[in-house]
Amino acid sequence: MLAFCERHHDDYDSDLLYGRALALYQLGRKSDAAAALEGAIRRQPSIAKELAKQTHRTARDDRPRYNRIADEAIFYWREAGEFWSKTRGALALVRRVLRERDLHV
Repeated sequence: MLAFCERHHDDYDSDLLYGRALALYQLGRKSDAAAALEGAIRRQPSIAKELAKQTHRTARDDRPRYNRIADEAIFYWREAGEFWSKTRGALALVRRVLRERDLHV
């Protein structure tokens, strides 16, 4: 995953941005993971806010006009939340970085 992210370092896809942070964390590179997470939050803060929530609503893409940014975060949670949840301490890192950046969940 990290090699793929390095090859596509100029891609701001949420899967790459947040996937890189999670992969670094899983490898025990916690300070690198926090730095990568800070970069991901700068680009797409709604995803970190969704990850940090205790409960998650479902995306409402059946509405004629939906909030694309919020729904993208929900879709990310639906696809990748399992990996964040199963990685002990990863969601706590998200909450800590959000708190340090003074972003409210």
